[in-house]
Amino acid sequence: MKKIVGRFGVESFDVVISTETLEHVLGWRTAVNNMKLVLRSGGYIYITTRSKGFSYHGYPYDYWRFEASDLIKIFRDFEIIKIERDWEAPGAFLKARKPIN
Repeated sequence: MKKIVGRFGVESFDVVISTETLEHVLGWRTAVNNMKLVLRSGGYIYITTRSKGFSYHGYPYDYWRFEASDLIKIFRDFEIIKIERDWEAPGAFLKARKPIN
């Protein structure tokens, strides 16, 4: 994943969107770190991911489940604007802003 930052550069994007991906990434910490690095100061990140209770859906892999509380911890260095749980298909939705400076 470090190639992503090298390819695009630090603070290259105003918005980063990751939908239904993190649960499929073995090295999710590296993926999240790279998303944070390529996002410009003041930029927004949108994450949707599945939580406990959502069935296994390996395409080809399915490693993790993230709760809203996990996303709060993972993005504690960001301003969390909105976080919601999906009760129908257990999951979590996050909208956060990267701080300026």
